[in-house]
Amino acid sequence: TSTTQPVLDRTIDNTKSSLKTISVPDMEVSSTGEVYYIVETNNSSVNKIDKEGVETKFINSNDNPFNLTNTNVNLTDLSFDGADNLYIAINNSTFTYFGIYKYTGGAQTKLYGSTVRSPEAVVNGTFSTGSFRNLQSLVASSDGKTLYVGDGNYLRKIVLADDKITTIAGAGQQTKISYMYNGPALSGKTLPAKLTFSADQKSIIINSYGVLEKLTL
Repeated sequence: TSTTQPVLDRTIDNTKSSLKTISVPDMEVSSTGEVYYIVETNNSSVNKIDKEGVETKFINSNDNPFNLTNTNVNLTDLSFDGADNLYIAINNSTFTYFGIYKYTGGAQTKLYGSTVRSPEAVVNGTFSTGSFRNLQSLVASSDGKTLYVGDGNYLRKIVLADDKITTIAGAGQQTKISYMYNGPALSGKTLPAKLTFSADQKSIIINSYGVLEKLTL
């Protein structure tokens, strides 16, 4: 939006980074300018690039950080809140595990972990009674109180104070099948692949593979 030409702040040295060999499916930048990104060639890892361009492993899949065995874990999305707490959503290739994790100063907290996959008509409730279908995307509010998750053809809201899960958008429509939830439909009728808050935190922009939608909260 600037009226002047953009200025390059710094260049990441590809001789020191695996970025030279991969694309980046998702990335987030902390308030201090560090870049965290999901490694596409191994989606169970996250790398960090500091302000000097030095790259290190933040989550190393070889260390089995989620304590799962005999399963291929996919980190699907990550998001910072305003206090630089990092939230990460995961599932696996067979959709037999779903998890949401929080990282504060590198320390991991499991907010949600379940082997139960929601039916087509997703189940609301709490972390102990509700369930998810995909966990494709995730965004955290700046106050750290709320998470929004792209879950199959639904957009779900999680209030972390009481772990309450509600469905706030999406008709759950796939291959022209209508399901029980009657709230606003996502026009794309595809997975909410990426969620981004507006600057005032009053709306979410949804990228649904070719369709951009604005949802007023």
